[in-house]
Amino acid sequence: PWAFRLQLFAMLLEEAVPTLVARARRGGGNGGCGEAADVSAVVARAAERVGALWRSDMEMASRATEEARSAAQGDAEPAAARFARRFRAHALMELAAWLRVMRGRCEAGVEALVQEALGALEGLKAEAAAAPAVLRLIKLDLDA
Repeated sequence: PWAFRLQLFAMLLEEAVPTLVARARRGGGNGGCGEAADVSAVVARAAERVGALWRSDMEMASRATEEARSAAQGDAEPAAARFARRFRAHALMELAAWLRVMRGRCEAGVEALVQEALGALEGLKAEAAAAPAVLRLIKLDLDA
């Protein structure tokens, strides 16, 4: 189920801005979305939606990790906890790559989500949730 959820999240990232632009053009809500202010508004709205879904997925994965650990017997970390932790790292990597692109379109609209993602990255580093090289690549995307 983790891989499937991750694919859905990645698909949402690809379609978030184009979908909002198309809606604005159909409804005329943003004056055609051709102006910089309109694009910024669309990117900011997309960041809000993406951020809400990302937070929800991270909370679900964190809960799954804790439940698996509390139900585990012995010293070995349960597979369910490892998969959930990998999901959190991979989802953050997808989000960071998306944010890197969106920052070029609207820095202000995504800055709060970038800061939140940086905080999540620190948590993943503390857990050693992914290889150090992967965590560095996420950091590079978030700092871009």
